[in-house]
Amino acid sequence: MATPLKNSGALDWLTGCWQLEDRSVEETWIRSIQGDQLYGYSVSTKDMQRVFFEQLRIDIKNSRATLNAYPRGVGPTAFEGTVTDTPAIEFINEHNDYPQRIRYERIDNRLVAEISLLDKSKPANWDYRRCN
Repeated sequence: MATPLKNSGALDWLTGCWQLEDRSVEETWIRSIQGDQLYGYSVSTKDMQRVFFEQLRIDIKNSRATLNAYPRGVGPTAFEGTVTDTPAIEFINEHNDYPQRIRYERIDNRLVAEISLLDKSKPANWDYRRCN
């Protein structure tokens, strides 16, 4: 069961442009004018060539957050969100092959992202900084 968001701006800490230190991955989040959605876009590059992209949308309805992922433009795959008292949110879809868990956490001036299976096995992590 998802934990309710305290208000429609509860995920504002996620907004902005984020990138890995080596700039191989960039992820950008913006909030809709109505405040009920966040739109995200992630691009991974290698040798100056795009190797992966993903569109993301977080729908906020009745104080609940649902992440819709469109890897390589295919989807959506929906993940239900659970917030914590810290600036963090975790999205779960136990029926997806991989990932089943997507977590974002704001730590000081960093955005830390992790994907994994539901039991937290097979993790992949990203430690983003604000874009220059």
